[in-house]
Amino acid sequence: MALGSFALLYSQLVLPTPSGAGAVELGFLGGAAGDLGQNQGWLLLAWRFYTNGIGVLLGVGLAAHIYGWPALRKLVRRGTGELTEPAGG
Repeated sequence: MALGSFALLYSQLVLPTPSGAGAVELGFLGGAAGDLGQNQGWLLLAWRFYTNGIGVLLGVGLAAHIYGWPALRKLVRRGTGELTEPAGG
């Protein structure tokens, strides 16, 4: 039980959560990872791309493969308010 509690408290210092709070990233950069020098901003950017960007790109690619690009364009138009046909049709 003590090990589980320790892991829940300090595991985010090793690998911050995707789109986590700024405190987690600061703890990561200043705590577990040590001094990364001037490249720490690029490391956080790479982490965000790895945890969020790749998933989004894979999701869009899979949706395009399953539903097709016209359906995705229609969904984006509906989300931006550029719907050209009636909402019921």
